[in-house]
Amino acid sequence: MDGLLGLADELLLKILHAAGAPAVGRAATLCRRLRHAQQQLAALPAFASAAVLDSGKEVGECVRGAVTEALAAMPAAVDVCLLFVARGARGRARGADPLAGLVPLCQELLPPGTPVVGCCGRGLFGVQGGAPVELDPSEAGRRGASVLLCRLPDAQLRTFAAQDAPAGGWASAEAVRSWLGLGPGDAPPTSCLLFTQPSVGEAVHDCVAGVGAALPDMLLTGGISSGAGELFCSQPPPQQPEAQGEAAAVDGSGVAGRQGSAAPQRPCYVGLLVWRQGWDDAPGGGAAGSRKRTMRCAGLTVHGLEGVEPLLTQLEVTRNLGVLQHVNDDTGQLIEEVEMLGLSGAQTVQGGDAAVLLRRLARGSAELGLWAAPCTDPGSLRAAVCADEPVVKLQLYGEGDLVMATASDTEALEAVLDRSRQPGHVLCAQPLGHTAESVCRELTAALGKLTAALPPRHALLPTHNCGLVVVSCTAKGRQMFEAVGVEAEAIHAASRGLPLAGVYCDGEIGPIAQLDSQQKRCAVQGFSTILTALAGMP
Repeated sequence: MDGLLGLADELLLKILHAAGAPAVGRAATLCRRLRHAQQQLAALPAFASAAVLDSGKEVGECVRGAVTEALAAMPAAVDVCLLFVARGARGRARGADPLAGLVPLCQELLPPGTPVVGCCGRGLFGVQGGAPVELDPSEAGRRGASVLLCRLPDAQLRTFAAQDAPAGGWASAEAVRSWLGLGPGDAPPTSCLLFTQPSVGEAVHDCVAGVGAALPDMLLTGGISSGAGELFCSQPPPQQPEAQGEAAAVDGSGVAGRQGSAAPQRPCYVGLLVWRQGWDDAPGGGAAGSRKRTMRCAGLTVHGLEGVEPLLTQLEVTRNLGVLQHVNDDTGQLIEEVEMLGLSGAQTVQGGDAAVLLRRLARGSAELGLWAAPCTDPGSLRAAVCADEPVVKLQLYGEGDLVMATASDTEALEAVLDRSRQPGHVLCAQPLGHTAESVCRELTAALGKLTAALPPRHALLPTHNCGLVVVSCTAKGRQMFEAVGVEAEAIHAASRGLPLAGVYCDGEIGPIAQLDSQQKRCAVQGFSTILTALAGMP
């Protein structure tokens, strides 16, 4: 003991950091200096992840192993545990539900009061034994758990759960804020990680649109749980009005029900809200830009779309043919109006008439990538994106001989049309498709930009001050890549080994992705990968 206390502060911190949170907690009871060292470690942002994928183990064993391994890599405190589980067999087992006790199990292993939130999925992402791993959605017999432990001392985190839509409807900003647990004086959260049960159906679109309208500056990411579809949250849902005045049994799993009821009430929505907190005052405080944020949240949507054959040129676009209205099915409220375009005049690169081909693409509701290029060298969509030329995505609609389209971004459309008016330039287009190569290429590029913008790591300690949450489409995995683990390996390599945990979902929530940019607005998407990063300044 005397030898340990005789070490320099920096070396003592390194040794305690390597010992992990449980050992640090025990050491802190011995003397004042070790308590001070624990406080220093607790003041650092930290992330650790672990996964246990094993068809021979029960789900609870997988969760216990993953949480224990991740906790051993945390230097001190834990603010939240993100939990993702694959239960293996479909349907409910007879007797006690093995999923109902997973949140209490996590809380038993974690520091007292640590909130837990997450969901089930048919597949998982994680890190097992230091290597990236996936449980593929096609591996129906396997069980597993993946966890991400987060420590963000300069942030405020709050979990929430709900069984139903807001009492005032998704169109009411006040009702949505109250549904999220926000009071009138609460600042808007920086980000929200949201998971829903499949049972909410099409209402998930109204949920995402309503939350986005109520909190337009908040990053919204997440997904629709798959497989067993269960959600996890240590914060139980608010008691329903009809249950008020009656005794209710609520356990720590977030599964609530009336006493004596055989069917506990389960949340249909769970999430994690994150606020920025802890600002560094600079001289001359109060001036714009005089404070720097010490916590960052970022979200990326990766589709991996690229142009496929055939290449069309000489397109003509007709403007102002009307508007396409997107309306809330429940309330009838207008969500947005999109300009309808007319397309005609398409030719193949060999100069043949491509009108029949264009109509066939429209009847199949295909998507096109549109750009402008010299008529002598149309190039390709990928070449236009790489050259930082304006591009825009078009959604085609067709009936009879008419070919109509809507543009994903009005400003991008204007830029493409302006460029096409230059002498010797024409409009070119390619149908959009997903390939394994394009997905991996876009993941690598997106994560390269993300990691370059992250705060630097601690100068002395190997603490990870950023963690990743991955949500991918159940239609991907082996079905797309013809192998298991391709996305996990690409993410792990491109992020330089950041801790990660994630799940395969039946619908992904994240920023709307353009061909060369990301919109601020978020939506429910398909066949995509959503990356959410949380980071703190050491």
